[in-house]
Amino acid sequence: MAPTDLSLLQLPRACREALAEQRSERIDGHTILIATDWWNREIAAAHLPGVPVTGPDVTQLSRGDLFTDAANLDAGSEEELLRFLWRVLAWGSGMTLRLNRKRIRAVANSPSSAVTALRQALQAAREDPARAYESLRPGGHNAIAYLTSSCTVGGETSSSRSLNMVRWWGTQRVR
Repeated sequence: MAPTDLSLLQLPRACREALAEQRSERIDGHTILIATDWWNREIAAAHLPGVPVTGPDVTQLSRGDLFTDAANLDAGSEEELLRFLWRVLAWGSGMTLRLNRKRIRAVANSPSSAVTALRQALQAAREDPARAYESLRPGGHNAIAYLTSSCTVGGETSSSRSLNMVRWWGTQRVR
């Protein structure tokens, strides 16, 4: 069988339309509906800092929102680090809240080690986003329980979408 000449193939219409948009709009504008009330209730019930995860009446977050958060994040503030984690998880999970109560409990069980892991990831992200990702998975284990990458073939799951946010923490240093 002769190889297919890929130059003759046309992208599907949806792909062509998406590529017609500016990259910043496609990426920064990637908005996800979030369960704001659930996040605020669960985090408060665990007696953890970082609430509210959004302002009043906000029911969605975009990658651009998270890029802005990352660019302005104070690594010395436990509250800011945890609010950023909650926002990344909320964006990554959308309205599917699977395992998020366990993630919140994992942070509540050891807040100082979770904050230390987040600080290390943030520092690494400013130099090497891949190293930041690896710092949350030292030795192939989770630095924060239930914060895992569970990729599926051909797609991005909610938990992999959350962890993939770490990969670009450092990519938005100059905006």
